[in-house]
Amino acid sequence: MAEITVDDAQLITDADGLASVILQNGTYDVVVIKDGYESISESITVEGEDLSVEIRLNGMESVPFGYSLYPNPVQTELQVAVDAVFIIEIYNVSGKRMLETRVVEQTTIDVSAFPRGVYVVRLTSGKYNITEQLIVE
Repeated sequence: MAEITVDDAQLITDADGLASVILQNGTYDVVVIKDGYESISESITVEGEDLSVEIRLNGMESVPFGYSLYPNPVQTELQVAVDAVFIIEIYNVSGKRMLETRVVEQTTIDVSAFPRGVYVVRLTSGKYNITEQLIVE
C-alpha cells in the first residue's frame, strides 16, 4: 500500500494499488510515498470530468548506511542522525522547498515555524536518495 497526499487529503491505496478521491475543478499537488520506492511529486488538473491518473513507482536499491529522523510526528525540533554526509531537504505537499542543509553525524532542525501538515524529507548522499514522510503537529 502507498500513501497519497492530494493537497491536504490523505489516501491509502488498496491491495491492488488503487485509491480514489472526489475533487472540484482545479489544480492539485500530489505526493505518493511507499517504503522501498522513490517518492513521486506532481500536479494534476481536474476539468469537469472523471480523471484517472496512473502512477508507477520505481524501486530503490538499499542504501549502504544508516540514518534516523525523530520524533515523527514532530512539533518543534527534528533530530537527524546519519552515518554519512547528507544533504537534507524538506518539501511541503505543494513541492515548495522549506529547508535545505548539510548534515554530518547529528543535527537538530527547528521546524517550529513550519505550518502543521505533511512534508516530504529527502536525504541525499552521493548517488543515494532517501525519501521519508514527516508530520509537523
